[in-house]
Amino acid sequence: MALFKKIAGLDDYLKQRTIPDATFRNWNSYSNNVHFEAGVDVMEAFNLLPDPQTNGGLLIAANNEAALREMLLANGLSQHLTPVGRCVAKKAKVVYVLP
Repeated sequence: MALFKKIAGLDDYLKQRTIPDATFRNWNSYSNNVHFEAGVDVMEAFNLLPDPQTNGGLLIAANNEAALREMLLANGLSQHLTPVGRCVAKKAKVVYVLP
């Protein structure tokens, strides 16, 4: 099952096999804190989760989803309304990757 199937252009990016070297360093620094649920394509996740090119810019966490949605719509950013994750109470691992 594709982990990030909703992000446009992702399949083309992965087919290029242009994974930055720092991806490996990032993965080595926190891989012990990641848990993969059954059904997750682990190699796809490995190629995307620690990718240094975003510098964290892909993620936004909000206490008020309605306010965030309104702000994105007001600024012409409706293409960014689909959540790719959610924040939950801390467990044994820091990141849980679900199918």
